[in-house]
Amino acid sequence: MGHLRLVSGVCFAGIYVVAESWLNDRASRSNRGTLLAVYMLVLYIGLGSAQYLLLLASPSTPKLFMLVSVLISLAMVPIVVSAHQTPQTSVPVKVRYRDLYRNSPLGSWR
Repeated sequence: MGHLRLVSGVCFAGIYVVAESWLNDRASRSNRGTLLAVYMLVLYIGLGSAQYLLLLASPSTPKLFMLVSVLISLAMVPIVVSAHQTPQTSVPVKVRYRDLYRNSPLGSWR
């Protein structure tokens, strides 16, 4: 059972990375904060309210697992529908410590 929990955690981490990457690519500088805030709000409301699904059926039956699978699949529909093209990947550039410190003094503090 512990292995399934690990696999489930890795899959959810993958879902979060993909969803947030797509949102970050689609957002402009002016609406990125608002878009990610709404995403996090919906995510936390969904995670909090999903616990009440246990009241619908017994966890020993496969019904709840199938329902959660359908809900996760439906949650990915907006991203898939809005996907006109894949996000462009860029080659990372080296940043000198002096430039890093100039841009973010507290972020580069040791």
